[in-house]
Amino acid sequence: MPSQEEIEGLARQAYKQNAKIGVDVFNGNGFAMLISEPCIKEVGFLSAEFQDGYYEEVDYCMRAAEKGYRHLAAVDCFVGHEGATSVGARKRALVSENRRHLVRKYPFYQAAYERYALIDPLDSFRKNLVAKANWTPRKKRVKDTRPNAKGRGILMERLPIVPVSGLPDTRDIAQVFRRFAVISKNAVKVAGQKLKIDHGIRLQGNKEGTLLLLKDASGTLIDHLDLGRATPDVLETFEGHVLKLLEESTDGI
Repeated sequence: MPSQEEIEGLARQAYKQNAKIGVDVFNGNGFAMLISEPCIKEVGFLSAEFQDGYYEEVDYCMRAAEKGYRHLAAVDCFVGHEGATSVGARKRALVSENRRHLVRKYPFYQAAYERYALIDPLDSFRKNLVAKANWTPRKKRVKDTRPNAKGRGILMERLPIVPVSGLPDTRDIAQVFRRFAVISKNAVKVAGQKLKIDHGIRLQGNKEGTLLLLKDASGTLIDHLDLGRATPDVLETFEGHVLKLLEESTDGI
């Protein structure tokens, strides 16, 4: 934690370097997050499904993203924050349980966040600020010994992600599929420069409860799935069709 004098100096320097600049990020961070009044009116409030202190703001950002809202980091600000002082020794248990609940609600979250973190749009702003400041953050570095780990120690062997549109809530179908994950097309657009889907297929829901598998550019219908009548065998066949199309894509995921 910087001293009060260092915090004030960092805040002045951040504004000097980045006045009125906002950068799209995957989700906000609850210790210093502003929510617009129109967003609150449309999305509502933080969910009471989470225990104290962790991931409820991520859940809120996912819900807002599905409504088309953006999440911006104000890189002209610096906020001093001493973590875990509210919950103390309960932090590890709270983080673990709340994160499990978040991933159950949004199976795409882990893969999508890791793709975003590899590029890290705030990296240059952090480095530029520290280069001009009389303070250096201390980071605990942990060597990643997992096989196939890439980039910044993040394992990228995850489910392929398929965007879906036309549904009020993607969580209703998130638990249906096991061999690929779905993500709201609006959520893809929120941080589009970091979560671009390159394989060219998408899912489209309709009010009759049918899920259409389409070529994204042309809108050509490839297959369909009646969610209300899908048996395990039908789901297996549909998933296989999706995976075959993903394998045929030259761009990958």
